[in-house]
Amino acid sequence: MNKLIYTLLIALQVTAFQTNAEEFHSPRTAALGGAGHAAPLLNDAIYLNPSYIALIPTYSFSSTYLSHRDADGGSGRILNFSLQDGRNKALKGGAAYTAKDKQKTINLATAYRLGDAISVGAGYKYLWTELESGAHEISASSSFVLSDEFQLSLILHNAIQTDYGRENGLLRSIIIGSKVNLKDILIFYIDPHFIPSVSSGYKRGYNIAIELVLLKDVFFRSGIFKNAPVPFMANALGEGQGLGIGWVGGRTSLDYAYKKVNRTSTLRSGFSHSLGLTLYF
Repeated sequence: MNKLIYTLLIALQVTAFQTNAEEFHSPRTAALGGAGHAAPLLNDAIYLNPSYIALIPTYSFSSTYLSHRDADGGSGRILNFSLQDGRNKALKGGAAYTAKDKQKTINLATAYRLGDAISVGAGYKYLWTELESGAHEISASSSFVLSDEFQLSLILHNAIQTDYGRENGLLRSIIIGSKVNLKDILIFYIDPHFIPSVSSGYKRGYNIAIELVLLKDVFFRSGIFKNAPVPFMANALGEGQGLGIGWVGGRTSLDYAYKKVNRTSTLRSGFSHSLGLTLYF
């Protein structure tokens, strides 16, 4: 009987803490420990901060392969493809498709530039599994370029949070992103967040990272996170570290990340390796 009660409690906890606030992290985002909301790199804006698309004047295509393993021996993979257009004068936006072992997601995003320093954006998310037809959600965000050295953003993920969406883990979250750029050599990201509908111990969390520019085309990235979404682990909230490197040459970006999860709200730990290719014009 005790074992049965314990199992039921764990199952309830897993359900309560699932969150798809961000159901995909590119190698760039993973290396930063999930940080970078104030100034997402290229196609990462589709998931992290739609409004920033209006501040990235490029066409870009990105693909990512991620493999992950849990401490209990479970493993899986994630495939992602995305397109982004930040040059269209009429409508700037992006679209992405993410395939996990038992879950698929389509993301759509659009953005509008209000001036040299302010942009607004909105995102739409459709998620479905093998057992359910689908869940819909929307997001909204704004970006503020206060100076060459300092940027801010405000993001509301999963704004509707319908009953059906909650059953699929689409929980509302509020993120404040900040970026401090020291002479284009050392960049700091500090992103606190708030998830109102989870228990008090997990409502508040953060992602903090640094990015070091080496030789102008090589980027070293490292970050930490606490009570933050872990997309490859049943979208649990967890804490851990990210580490990675990126290279930009011509119109191509190659990025790699290793992400270690020490603890999650679903009582699991694990790690992932991801590799991404982005072409931009």
